[in-house]
Amino acid sequence: MVHLDQSQAKRDKKIAKDILKLNRDAATFYKQAAEQVGDYNVRHVFINMAKIREQAQLSVYDVDENPDHSSIENTWLGTAIAWYAQAKSHFSNRPEQSMIIDLIEFEKKLLAKIKKAVSEARDPALKGALASITADIQMCIDQLSACKPANTRSHATQ
Repeated sequence: MVHLDQSQAKRDKKIAKDILKLNRDAATFYKQAAEQVGDYNVRHVFINMAKIREQAQLSVYDVDENPDHSSIENTWLGTAIAWYAQAKSHFSNRPEQSMIIDLIEFEKKLLAKIKKAVSEARDPALKGALASITADIQMCIDQLSACKPANTRSHATQ
């Protein structure tokens, strides 16, 4: 068993709380987006992404149900949550393929941040849970990539 000092345990708990909040917001986004898309394949990918994000509860940590939102305002997590909120409100106003391209780019950047969190965590149980989440998210990114047409450009700004 790995012994974590108090500061590392606190950092690991913050990582778990951040990822939990992110996954909840992402699941909500993908559920709503699945209801708005016309393409069956895209809908299926969105439903899978929502399920993956819902199931990623990181039960290895006792995390608060309502994390302190003020602590994430100017962080990568805050940026990601704001992106999902903005994407939710604009999804129906944009062409599907344009949104898919932006989602792919955004999820790739987000996945890199989650992988960085995995590298910073020291608790083996947390590292294992996060590694599983990253693998699932990568599979969904691959599925989304298969839905996008060739020769398209991105509109992502993040």
